[in-house]
Amino acid sequence: MPLELSLDESGRVVQPEGKTLEYKRDLSSPNRVMRTLAAFANSAGGELVVGVGDHRSLVGVNDSDVEENRLANLIMDSISPKLLPNLERRTVGGKVLLIANVYPSSTAPHWVDAEGPEAGVYLRLGSSTVQADPLQISDMKRRSAGISYDSMPNIRAAEKGLDGAAIASVFPDREVETVKRVLGLTAQEQGSEVPRNGGAFLFAVDREAAFYGAYLRCARFRGTKKQDIDDRLELSVPLLEAVERVEDFLKKHAFRGARFEGWYRHDEWSVPLAMLREVVLNALTHADYSMINRSPIRVAFYDDRIEVDNPGALMPGLTVEMMREGASRVRNPLVARVFHEAGLIEARGTGIPGVMAGAAERGLPEPTIAELPGIIRVVVPTHHQSFMAGAPPYPDRFTDGGRAAAPSGRQVEGQVDAQEGQVDAKVVTLLEAGTEARSRAEMLAAIGAGNKYERFARWVQPLLDARWLEMTQPASPRSPTQKYRTTEAGRRVLAAAWRRMGRG
Repeated sequence: MPLELSLDESGRVVQPEGKTLEYKRDLSSPNRVMRTLAAFANSAGGELVVGVGDHRSLVGVNDSDVEENRLANLIMDSISPKLLPNLERRTVGGKVLLIANVYPSSTAPHWVDAEGPEAGVYLRLGSSTVQADPLQISDMKRRSAGISYDSMPNIRAAEKGLDGAAIASVFPDREVETVKRVLGLTAQEQGSEVPRNGGAFLFAVDREAAFYGAYLRCARFRGTKKQDIDDRLELSVPLLEAVERVEDFLKKHAFRGARFEGWYRHDEWSVPLAMLREVVLNALTHADYSMINRSPIRVAFYDDRIEVDNPGALMPGLTVEMMREGASRVRNPLVARVFHEAGLIEARGTGIPGVMAGAAERGLPEPTIAELPGIIRVVVPTHHQSFMAGAPPYPDRFTDGGRAAAPSGRQVEGQVDAQEGQVDAKVVTLLEAGTEARSRAEMLAAIGAGNKYERFARWVQPLLDARWLEMTQPASPRSPTQKYRTTEAGRRVLAAAWRRMGRG
């Protein structure tokens, strides 16, 4: 779409510089011009406008024929691999401007010849042109070759391989070897089956051997500044487990209230957990894992907001504005496919728009997205000012030091009796299934939900929170052999429901 330039009352250009737009007064500093054009090609593309001076004043070019020819020659002689921008002249406010339109390149990295292929590679960071570091250059080279980091073989993970039980717990209806083959979790390397990087992050038996150090760090800070740290958590666990571990950390430091519809309990948290889950999933899906040991994913919980830092620059052709509108570029196709097959994400770029819509529905300030050096930061406001002071949202519903206590079986039974016909059949079915210890897959199969993580969170987790179901291995909540059973309180709920249904 052609750049539309307009002028204000003083004759200055209205449109500000940004990731895809830069102004130059003239071509007197050709090296800076070439850096900007190479950075556009290496990033999301962009337009360089010659003839706009300081403070966006309109000055124009003196001899447009000469200047256009000079710019074309500079581009051909100064940048490798060669760029083919679209050059045009346009008259705005009686002044002739020279515009170079550069498209995102499939042959990146491009560099300024005078500086060489190592020091002369640049990227756009907001409205600035910055020098790319060696890891960013390597990432560009892989993408140009059609190779993603998560698809590369990981020799360090070859000795112990992938955890078959963990794979089976996520995909219980499929053969483990079929999952490995269909989802591409492994590759043939030097005559052996070797986990790919993505497969190792997801299911490695010894993740520490495959990737050194923690790749995700959570911290709770007191107040609104990064000063006093109250709690921290470093994770080096399979990615699918990381989602729940981060959510557990957020819950640990959030206030919780309880609301009951009939006899069914709904937790109400002081932080928007569903929105934050989407943001964390987005970070895990799109992180640049080639730099994860140097720059891990970070979740910082303050009194008024939660910041999620995702390592890596935006993918070529992508801007923050495009992300907000739902555009997506997949950095880690293997990880993204497993997350999609496990029911954690959609495949249509709906995550960030869903986060924005969720904030509007809850009356929260809109989350912000910022492209910073080496990271993408999403900031989610936690709640209105009443929460920022640390006061619980529903003080009359809180016990046990600020956390809502689960209702007793007799309290719940009374609530069931008080609500004629207010019985959720799926909850009854789950409590019936739990009269014998069942696996997660068996519990969800009883209500025809399929073994999806978000369905477990929707149907089973609330019953665990209400203590109507319990784990058979509470000390190892994520054990692949974990099962669930109905508690005494749950049996009373079930008996009350049966009486209401004429079955008891």
